[in-house]
Amino acid sequence: MIILGSDYDIPTRPGEPALLVNPPVYDTQYWAQWSQPSGLLRIGTLLMKKGYKVYLIDCMESDDRRKVPFKHRGGAPRRIGNTTAWESHYGISLEGFDKKLSQLSESPQKIFVTSIMTYWWPSTRDTVDILRRRFPMSDIVVGGIYPTLCPEHAEEHIGRDTTIIVGEIPEASDLPPDLSLYAKMPPYAIVTTSRGCPFNCAYCAQRAINGEGIRQREPEDVVEEIADKVKLGVREFAFYEDYLLFKAESHLRKILNLLMERDLKVRIYAPEGVDPRLLYQDLVNDMRKAGWQKIHLGFENIYSDVRLGWDRTNHTTNEAFEAAVEMCEKAGFKLRSPEVNAFVLYGVPGERVEDVVDTILYVSHKVGSIIPMLFTPVPRSALYQKMEGYFAEKGLGLEDLNGKLFPFAEYNGYQASDYMDLQRLMFVLNHAVQGKSLDLLNDSRTSNLVRERLPVLSKSADKLRAGVRPIEG
Repeated sequence: MIILGSDYDIPTRPGEPALLVNPPVYDTQYWAQWSQPSGLLRIGTLLMKKGYKVYLIDCMESDDRRKVPFKHRGGAPRRIGNTTAWESHYGISLEGFDKKLSQLSESPQKIFVTSIMTYWWPSTRDTVDILRRRFPMSDIVVGGIYPTLCPEHAEEHIGRDTTIIVGEIPEASDLPPDLSLYAKMPPYAIVTTSRGCPFNCAYCAQRAINGEGIRQREPEDVVEEIADKVKLGVREFAFYEDYLLFKAESHLRKILNLLMERDLKVRIYAPEGVDPRLLYQDLVNDMRKAGWQKIHLGFENIYSDVRLGWDRTNHTTNEAFEAAVEMCEKAGFKLRSPEVNAFVLYGVPGERVEDVVDTILYVSHKVGSIIPMLFTPVPRSALYQKMEGYFAEKGLGLEDLNGKLFPFAEYNGYQASDYMDLQRLMFVLNHAVQGKSLDLLNDSRTSNLVRERLPVLSKSADKLRAGVRPIEG
């Protein structure tokens, strides 16, 4: 059954058991640094307010090193164009999950399962199958980004006897995630101060998730949430939202000043990045003083015509990016280190690899730290809808539309290995020696020699491939 979150009512049930589940993940790579299921934990807060006895099984709970266990799923590696990659099971094994269910002291009447990436749906299916076998009389509810964007697919593949929630449950939207549900308090917390974005970029489906417009929480409410978690020993906070700097003077800057007024010694991050165009010096100064550890700048591509194809040319410019980098340095953030980063988007249909290389070299020169951002086609986004015919022609299901599988390599006329080499280039340029990364565009002797030698080496390589000795004498 598919139901809008706004129409879904959670009744008050004092003492009734309820279970929250964050499923494992099947993927070739997984980044666990900020993997907390904050939406699910907000549901937990709401359930507690309504009297339920709440249990949590977070299959993706990270260890002290912010890692999750993983194991190859068996069989042969997955073929990705002209190369291969092992697909792994990240998180608690299905057997381990079933064992945890058997150890619950009572059967939950309601079970809430979160499901995030649309290409992770198979692990959600397998998790729900285990829950259904273990608790056949329980009401199983699946929510999150996947069922919101693909409700019919979720109903077909997860089960028609499951409640599929589309969108938010408004009662829980602005509640703080309840970290007390963990047996061991996590060292960090996700904070959401707003929802929505004023833009409608071609690769993004945020409007399908958040609706139109931006909703912001009161700064005092946000700071109170952070202060409550500091009392529990949490010191790291990640702001997760689509457009953090909207009306920054009256919103984010006020949050930062309230944090400083209360002398809350916290470390702050915004892993989804900020719009360079909206940064200004006083704001960046306050970010630094309030405990901001790293600034992630949304950049993506050096060429305006490429950005125009993504409907991003109006709010991303090279000039704004360079001005933001200068502000960060003035505020005390260290360039050529992970303190200032810029996203580079690649793997997009219709792109040229040479444009990506130019962008990588430019970002490396200006900032020093590059964040590779592999494009994943998101259902209900404009780019996804444009490519639906191609997906059907190639027989690509949601599970195949994972950026790490390079679904558009063939479409763009490249090999999957070309995209892996782009990753390798970024990783090489990011590597720091004595606190600084390499800049191939600077005026150092080494960089000049590399640029001079590359054409010579290229000619030598051509001769070697042709079976000709490249150097005579």
